[in-house]
Amino acid sequence: MFINDQIIYLQLQKTGCTHIAQLLTEYLGGTSVRKHGRLQCEAADRTVIGSIRDPWDWYVSLWAYGCMGQGAIQNRLTAGRGQLALQTLRNAVRHPASWAGLPGRLFRQTFGHDTSFWRRVYADASDAGAFREWLYAIHVPRIQNMVFEDPRPMPLHRAVGLYTARIIYLYSDPAAWEAEAHAISDQSGLAAFYRANSVLDRTIRTESIAADLGTVMADVGRPEITETMLEQHSKSNASKRADFKHYYDRDAIALVANRDRLVIDTFGYIVPTDFIETV
Repeated sequence: MFINDQIIYLQLQKTGCTHIAQLLTEYLGGTSVRKHGRLQCEAADRTVIGSIRDPWDWYVSLWAYGCMGQGAIQNRLTAGRGQLALQTLRNAVRHPASWAGLPGRLFRQTFGHDTSFWRRVYADASDAGAFREWLYAIHVPRIQNMVFEDPRPMPLHRAVGLYTARIIYLYSDPAAWEAEAHAISDQSGLAAFYRANSVLDRTIRTESIAADLGTVMADVGRPEITETMLEQHSKSNASKRADFKHYYDRDAIALVANRDRLVIDTFGYIVPTDFIETV
């Protein structure tokens, strides 16, 4: 989370958040607190913003970042049994509500976890087939729950994609999430929850950072910080991989279209039709 007297920026992984925070720091000044943390203070008169990305591109970026040996998800999925058990116990300490069923979950997430599979699919960021294996595996409810920020077993993982779950978790009121999220089991319920509890005033698209951030600057009384000025800065923390359409086939496109329908409909993304089917 980035914060100053005018803005609170909630940073969603792999949506250009490092780059956006650097721009905010340079032009407005402020402080970063718990980079990917939720809203933990009163917004008061500040504009709350978040960043989003095309869902198909987001999954490729998240996977490719893991292929570079980076990111908490890659670290968790490729960890040895002892390290994985320790991570699970640490998460449980931070989230007492997840203690129910912990012994069984601990067993499944250690002795039942195929570390060799995850190391293989993270081996080569040019391997479209490995990406698709990863994409299907990351949407298995047990795995999705395993890498999700809230460790409580939740029925929503059977209905929505990891990207959608992360967006709703980060961009909704934390108290409402803690009280209600465990009872949500379908996309319509999650959509209603988000409509009632979203904390965002503005969103910045990864595809148009300079333009969208320029609008935010005007909103907070700094119209002299223009899109043209912001475009002069190169992005940071980028993953190394081909265009996202290289990695998809028809079924993988449909998987994201189905499980992340809430994000697609809410933010107006279009299902790709010009993807490149590769083996």
